[in-house]
Amino acid sequence: MFYFSARENAFFPFALKGDYDQAGTWPDDAIELREDELLAYVMGEAPTGYRLGSDGNGRPTWTPIPPIPIEKLATLKRSEIDSALIMDLEKGMPWTMPDGTKEVVQTRPQDEPNLIRLAIEARDLRDQDITVPAQYIRVLSNRMYQLTPGQMIELTDSATAFKKQLQDKSWQLKGAIEQALTTNDRESIEAITW
Repeated sequence: MFYFSARENAFFPFALKGDYDQAGTWPDDAIELREDELLAYVMGEAPTGYRLGSDGNGRPTWTPIPPIPIEKLATLKRSEIDSALIMDLEKGMPWTMPDGTKEVVQTRPQDEPNLIRLAIEARDLRDQDITVPAQYIRVLSNRMYQLTPGQMIELTDSATAFKKQLQDKSWQLKGAIEQALTTNDRESIEAITW
């Protein structure tokens, strides 16, 4: 036999009532559950979007989970965007190497110094009129490719544009969140996805 306390929003087994009484914690609003309530609320699971609550008579019922505050929703959406940006940067940039092999150039934040160094070296080599393969790059597959300065400049410029495009997308989505937040438009914030 179970009892329900609306004030505590919890169930209490009658078999432990003596222990609760001794501790002075048995709720004074506890009511005995009917069999249908025991099956639905103690043994069952809340429907999606609902949680345990009580009706006007202090009996258990499923009540709608209130929406999170819009500011919290906006914070969660910003975090989702940041995570998606990081994931896409970690996936890297698809790139076809001079031999036709499809590879992925790494574009994580820790890869940026290497890409910048390669771009500077490539421009220096180009300024020296070097047009033969003179630089190496290691890609996600861990393969090394030797590129001409022109090929390296194309690759590093594309990696920079790839990263900028992802960052621009992030800022655009965050701007949309801010705009929706100023007009208290929950639905627009909820609809924003990467």
